Amino acid sequence: MKRILIVVPVLLLCMSSVAAAQSVLTQCGQTVANAVLISDLDCTGTQSYAVVVNDGGTLNLAGNTLTGGTWGGVWCKRNCAVVGGGGAIVAGEDPDDRFFSSGVAMAGRKIGHERVVVRGVLDISGTRLSGHDSGTLEGRRIHIRDCVISDNRGAFSGQYATVADSVISSNMNAGQVQRNLAVTGTTVTDNYVGLRGRHVEMSDTVITGSGRVGVMALRRLRATGSVIESSCGHQYGVCADVMSARRPRMTATSCGASLRFRPLRYENSTEPWGVCEQD
Repeated sequence: MKRILIVVPVLLLCMSSVAAAQSVLTQCGQTVANAVLISDLDCTGTQSYAVVVNDGGTLNLAGNTLTGGTWGGVWCKRNCAVVGGGGAIVAGEDPDDRFFSSGVAMAGRKIGHERVVVRGVLDISGTRLSGHDSGTLEGRRIHIRDCVISDNRGAFSGQYATVADSVISSNMNAGQVQRNLAVTGTTVTDNYVGLRGRHVEMSDTVITGSGRVGVMALRRLRATGSVIESSCGHQYGVCADVMSARRPRMTATSCGASLRFRPLRYENSTEPWGVCEQD
């Protein structure tokens, strides 16, 4: 009998923990720890984000579509994960506030009177994101897997980012980070500005149809088994498939044209690296 008295409370505790971990997202503006979206939720016109995820929480779209509020789709208080399962986060149809709409944004802390430093780690997979007129994915560290990011002002921005097995297309900006960017198995096509980072490493990736620069590395660029070509669709200012401050290391990679990046003379950069077909 003693064993039963001990085991039953433990079982009840486990069952309550599972239930808490699987709370259902049913209303716009909800704050959740771990939640699942069981049907499409349209938060157009909601004067906030569609959902707020607590630090360490996970939002499972379960293949459904979340339409964001006037500020965007998901606000992460710090670290969070979004599991799409083939679902989507799209911008709401509010022309007055859509410019400020983001897909998934992270909390930040204010430095001085102006600068805001974004904190936290965002892990997102299996999700389609479209229609956002601000940074679609924003965080200090961003990990993107098996996603489709299209028709946004900016695909992602942060300090560090990894992108794997994804499609980034028809955005104003394909994605930029202040430090390290690693891209593998990804197609980046028809963006006005391509990928940008301080140190960029890419493998098995195709970048085509960029309006200006296909990929820019403020310091180092390493590319393996990739294709970077057909940039310069918009003849304005500096244009090249590859631009890097240091000589790019290209292994089994083809590119159209390269330029040496000179921060103080950006618009007058004309010196090629001699690593692409047209250099």
